[in-house]
Amino acid sequence: MRARGNKAVVFGDNVLDEIHDFSTGVAYIIDTVRGNCSVAPIEENALDDVSDSQNHVTMRSAAELLLLEGTGQTPVYVGVRKIRDIDCDVWVAKRVNYPPGTNLNATWEWAFVSATWAYTDQGTTLLPKGGTLMQLSLTQGYKTVTYYNIYNFRQDPLQYSHFDISPCFENRKRRVFSVRFPGSSASTIAVNLPSFKDGIIQQVSKITGISPLRVGKVQVNFENDVIVTFQLLDKAPIPGDVTAVRQEVDLAKAGDTIYKAVRTNSFSVPIVDSTGNAVAQPVKANPNSIVETEYTQKPAVDAGYSTGVAATVAVVMVLVGIIVGGGGAYVVNKRFQANAS
Repeated sequence: MRARGNKAVVFGDNVLDEIHDFSTGVAYIIDTVRGNCSVAPIEENALDDVSDSQNHVTMRSAAELLLLEGTGQTPVYVGVRKIRDIDCDVWVAKRVNYPPGTNLNATWEWAFVSATWAYTDQGTTLLPKGGTLMQLSLTQGYKTVTYYNIYNFRQDPLQYSHFDISPCFENRKRRVFSVRFPGSSASTIAVNLPSFKDGIIQQVSKITGISPLRVGKVQVNFENDVIVTFQLLDKAPIPGDVTAVRQEVDLAKAGDTIYKAVRTNSFSVPIVDSTGNAVAQPVKANPNSIVETEYTQKPAVDAGYSTGVAATVAVVMVLVGIIVGGGGAYVVNKRFQANAS
């Protein structure tokens, strides 16, 4: 999304990863070029959230994500139109009282790739014909038209490692551990490495009760044993903006819990393929192998929006829901651009 107003002054023209944790109400905004991070409450009434009467945010439903909720006309099919030289099926609907509380009318258009087109994702996967959203446009009154263009759509299986917020904790508390798994499992782990890393995050989250977002920088090295290093991150650094904030497990307790699990031979990780099917028996960490490394904090910086580079920004967002125990950590991250004319 192309930043405007004060946000354009704060962020530069680098692509950002913006991860929204709806269990705490905190947004992590990472500059993908510079690597620096800003932390702020999730912005109200953004594309992925709605605001309640108490000015708290909740994650949008599927209908709300396409802005189909609320009173107004049912979307009407108006035919095929070329969007970025691709034939798209276009649907139109009028929204009343949009944005909410303004009593204004707005017209939304949704353009989906036509079923007559063969379309691949950002990788090499051929997408199912039809249904890939290419553009949303919003007309307010007679003067303002806003376009949301969706680029580089991918249908790859989502992985926890796609949502690494560790750059936002460079100057904050964390605990760093390494454990060893039997070298006899090395070849199977290597073939299914992304899934194995996800398994590490899932198991650490399950054992400690922390959100998968708080398990970062998972690294796997193959020597005589399979050596896995990971970090446990501290609680959310600022108060968030959600109706029900999940109570987070203390970092000290989480670290002690995982240490005990390994030492008591209770830390095992499933080995599955990219579709989630088991390809081998779960592997257990060597109970005597866990080592904690001291983490040296960098000088503290402001936890709010960083001063960053001054200009405009393309925001990267993707939507995924991660549910852990009784609470949900919902992460947003969909790649698109928006501009207004």
